[in-house]
Amino acid sequence: MSVMTVRGGVPRVVRTTIDASGRRVALPFATLFVQIITTAAVRLYFTPEDFTADANYVALAAPTTSLFSFEGPAELDALWLKGASTCTIIAYQRRA
Repeated sequence: MSVMTVRGGVPRVVRTTIDASGRRVALPFATLFVQIITTAAVRLYFTPEDFTADANYVALAAPTTSLFSFEGPAELDALWLKGASTCTIIAYQRRA
């Protein structure tokens, strides 16, 4: 079984710029797995409520020894990021 099969097929890449006030990033489909590359430290939120309350976030640092700032299973169709950075999000599609 290939890595692409395990992670959900052909990946889609979303590139975006985030400022200090943050923003919602819509993904092209519901995901099974995501990888995020940042150029500076950002906060990753999985719900709009957490983003608004500035709670329950994952602090991501710019990668130093590995390629990705965040890599892992995540079933979502959008995510919220806060912090001045340029981000690349690689999304793997969830299969029915």
